[in-house]
Amino acid sequence: METILKLIKDIESENIVSDKKEMLLQLPHHIENILLKIKSCSNIEQAKSYFDILNDAQGVISITISEDIIELPDTLWKLYKDFDRIDDMEWREYLFKKIKLDNYSLAGEPALDDWFPKK
Repeated sequence: METILKLIKDIESENIVSDKKEMLLQLPHHIENILLKIKSCSNIEQAKSYFDILNDAQGVISITISEDIIELPDTLWKLYKDFDRIDDMEWREYLFKKIKLDNYSLAGEPALDDWFPKK
């Protein structure tokens, strides 16, 4: 976990756009590891720190998009879109269930394109 947290901090502090982009391109690999850790959690409370990391990663992507206008690969766009609402507990629970059931990956369409789960 320390590796991705350091990477996020490095991206936030980097001023050279090309270097920032190179660092951003490393995020999907680390995110996949975080998703595996979430999958191993027995409940959403155990996964809180992992979702917090995903929230931080989404935030740095969001800032980079708006400030540096960097073209991102599809995996980072999906992360940006899917975890934009991660502070919404219903959405977090929905994503937790998708991850646990092995129905989530950074490939494909954003989860926001799914029908929002009914209560």
